[in-house]
Amino acid sequence: MTDFIVDLLGWTGSIMLVTAYWLNSKNRISAQTLLYQLLNILGSLLLMTNTIYYGA
Repeated sequence: MTDFIVDLLGWTGSIMLVTAYWLNSKNRISAQTLLYQLLNILGSLLLMTNTIYYGA
C-alpha cells in the first residue's frame, strides 16, 4: 500500500510540473505568478518524496 501511495505522489508531482510548464508555454500564466510557483514547488517536493523513497 505504501508503494502505491508513493507512486501516486510521484505521478501527481510530475503532472503538476508538466502542467505548470504547459500553462506557461501557452501564455495562460506567467512564471511570476503564485500558481506557477506553487505548482513547481509542490510538484518538485512530491517527486523528491518518490525519489528518496525508492533511492533513485
